[in-house]
Amino acid sequence: MKNYMYIVFVFVIAHCLLSFTQADERVVPRVHDICDGIKNAESSFFLNDSFLVIARRVKCEEITPNRFSGGYLNSEFIVAKKGTMWFTSKTFTQIGETNKDGNNVVQTPDGTEVYVPLEPMINILKNHRVFEWNKNNISASVRNFTDGGNMHQSTDYFRQVGWNVSRYIVKAGGGNYEAAKKRESLGDYLDHPFLPEFLEANLAKYRVNSVQEEIDGFPCWVVEYPGMDKFWVDSEHGYAIRKRIYHWGPNQARKFAIHNMDFREVKPGIWLPYRQIVDKYASIVSEKKDIWDKVASRLNYEVQEIIFDDIPEQYFDANVSDGLQILDAVRNTKYTISSSESADPFAGPIGQGIKANRFVMIRSLIILCGSIVTLIAVWMKFRKKAMAR
Repeated sequence: MKNYMYIVFVFVIAHCLLSFTQADERVVPRVHDICDGIKNAESSFFLNDSFLVIARRVKCEEITPNRFSGGYLNSEFIVAKKGTMWFTSKTFTQIGETNKDGNNVVQTPDGTEVYVPLEPMINILKNHRVFEWNKNNISASVRNFTDGGNMHQSTDYFRQVGWNVSRYIVKAGGGNYEAAKKRESLGDYLDHPFLPEFLEANLAKYRVNSVQEEIDGFPCWVVEYPGMDKFWVDSEHGYAIRKRIYHWGPNQARKFAIHNMDFREVKPGIWLPYRQIVDKYASIVSEKKDIWDKVASRLNYEVQEIIFDDIPEQYFDANVSDGLQILDAVRNTKYTISSSESADPFAGPIGQGIKANRFVMIRSLIILCGSIVTLIAVWMKFRKKAMAR
């Protein structure tokens, strides 16, 4: 009996030790598994029918004097989606001093005074058309969607998360993302190693370290493309990218380092950071070699709001003001808003209580007369041929 009890005791102890060991072991994921996890997290967010994200760059520090000194300013960024409609805006929030002309003037680290407008620059995408309005100007524009243009200027937050919101915007507008990437003016916004895209394109070059490392107290898998890219991913919290260091090229100087913090579950299974610190390193293209691999600027971001479903309609209405000039590239016309209550720039000037300016009226009259003359000439030509027969 004693031997039997001893055997049972040993068996129970062994089972407990084995269970503890197995529970403590974490199977090292494959790079492919990490890629799928990030891809699912990204799509889970962007495939929501509607959302609104408001993030602010609240602090801009110069760490190493460089050619871009003072180039970053405190700003607010908004990205919203509702069905097939998109809204983005960027507003500078850097308050300086008011000059004699009543303008907001900020002094850069090198002593240069810069005029900083405080009205937002908004972009609305509807039915493959874009309304763009820098509210600091007296004119706005409506055009057919091609590549998103200024819509990409408000996507800092998502780039730092690692997600490519621009691809979703271009798709909604019916544009060609690969063609948009080739446009030089969009290079700063689309030429970014988005995850999971960059990871997926270079799967064979990445590896997952067998030992996890803690970032802000959370165990993360370290995924590395040696000498090029390294990021820490938290697979227990929606494959969140808690930290990332990226280089200008393999074994070259660092380009940026991102630290995402204060993650919150904004929707079941979707985790997003409410704080971000971004180190921008000196450019190996435009800066002297002696400051390469040195932090040039440090930027701090904070999320103000992330909501789903109940997105105010005001974000997708132009809400134009009386006297605003509309440059309508869709209809090749220009007009001035005379009644903002009935104005809808997406619909053009017809039937809105909007009065076209004199230039447009004269041009329209000339075009109409020209068309009539052409039709008469064609009719007379065919009539002459018919009579000749």
